[in-house]
Amino acid sequence: MWNLTEHQKPSTRQDLQVLVSIRDTIEYATHCTYAGSFINQFKIDLSEIPRSNNFSADLMYKAIAPNQDEYSNTVEIWKLKANGDFKTKLYTLIYAKSTK
Repeated sequence: MWNLTEHQKPSTRQDLQVLVSIRDTIEYATHCTYAGSFINQFKIDLSEIPRSNNFSADLMYKAIAPNQDEYSNTVEIWKLKANGDFKTKLYTLIYAKSTK
């Protein structure tokens, strides 16, 4: 199960849709058990979020593994500037195995 830590509250409609997408992935995408699989699912989910102004969600948000290891258990979600540079870290997700 992924544990979500919010670093910043959603301030726009698109931010809120990204948060909903992340929570849906956490709850329903049971195949996402490491950073690489979560990042791939996140990219798919971003492409389904409608445009806001002139920016599509897949250009304004990015999921990364902090240590560049796709098999790690940590993912960071960042909001990007228009030129693609990192702007704000929105969320950190850490995968913890279920004890059931």
